[in-house]
Amino acid sequence: MDLVEKVSGLFERRFVLNALLPSAVFWGLLAGLVVLTRTSPAKALATWDAQGGFLKSVETVVFVLVILAMAGLLSASAMSIMRLFEGYWSPPLSWIFLRPATAWHQHRLQELSDAGNDAELYYSYPPVTRPEEVMPTRLGNVLKCGEVYADLRYGIDPIIIWPRLYSLLSETALAGTSTSRAALEFHLAASVTSALFAVVAGSYLLLTGGTWWLFLVCFWGGLLGAWIAYETALPAAQAFSEQVKVVFDNCRNELLLKMRLPLPPDPDEEFAMWREISKFLYRNVREHPDAWKYTASSQEQAK
Repeated sequence: MDLVEKVSGLFERRFVLNALLPSAVFWGLLAGLVVLTRTSPAKALATWDAQGGFLKSVETVVFVLVILAMAGLLSASAMSIMRLFEGYWSPPLSWIFLRPATAWHQHRLQELSDAGNDAELYYSYPPVTRPEEVMPTRLGNVLKCGEVYADLRYGIDPIIIWPRLYSLLSETALAGTSTSRAALEFHLAASVTSALFAVVAGSYLLLTGGTWWLFLVCFWGGLLGAWIAYETALPAAQAFSEQVKVVFDNCRNELLLKMRLPLPPDPDEEFAMWREISKFLYRNVREHPDAWKYTASSQEQAK
């Protein structure tokens, strides 16, 4: 029960930090911009005070509902936002940027390998032996680094195995992965809303004839904020990617025990076993039926 309550609390905090807070900042800044271009803060406050209580309540409720609607959209789009920053692009974006951006990162990967920069290779790119796994963005390569780790080391298909492994995580492991993932989502949400503010505020100032300096502050300031948020997302992505690696290193045997399968005696047999399990879970195919021998119980293996 304690674990459920903590996870529930974490997701509540994730919604507040990763969706509600960026939405509130976005609409607050936009409202402030409208006030600055239409009147003065003192006059706006006087107009607000002069209104009746009912009208104030209606305006407050509408403003809060707008913030909540955007927050709900941000929360529901968290995975799509992350995939966008990873480099899973659709046309026309992919037609223009996908190939040259991927080629640049493949070249960068080879440079790091030639220079023997093992630290950056470990945290920031998939192995140099897998250039086809290189993504067109830095964030995508950091996350891909963690994704291919289990496949290369243990023969584990992370897409198939991760949801099953995640349900078995201890409180400590669950907190580590969830916290690092939440931090990553926060920075990406901040980057998206900053870029959106730059576009909306810049368009508003152009259409209303706003001053040039205010346009520069809002447009380029918003883009600068989006860039800073993306840059700070990279360490968070590295932390999450590392947590994924740690979970596969430390917890994969727990899944085998749960499936009542014997623990492999050596790395080669483990690699073959996980390849077999991944194919079975993905396509319900057992290529080597004789290798599937259930143990009496997972408790006996753990002793």
